[in-house]
Amino acid sequence: MLRLDRIALGQALAGGRARWRLTVREAAELTGVSSATISRAERASEDAYQAAQSVLVLCAVYGLDPLAFLVECGGEGAVGDMIHVQPPMKQTLAGG
Repeated sequence: MLRLDRIALGQALAGGRARWRLTVREAAELTGVSSATISRAERASEDAYQAAQSVLVLCAVYGLDPLAFLVECGGEGAVGDMIHVQPPMKQTLAGG
């Protein structure tokens, strides 16, 4: 069974923010992710990772790269203005 190591990821997120010398507030402004969510993720709070863990496990099982679906948005989460960083690639199940 696959599981997201949220403690290691939380430490990595906090370390990454520290390397960029960003406060939580600055990281929130830069990313559009709320300060509360950033803090919960860095503290490895289960509620900050539940949905992400499910999606990442599904991607691993199906052989999908979740980063292929990361998109640029035009401002405050404007879904209509999404621009794919990399076009999602057609991916199939192994052996299929």
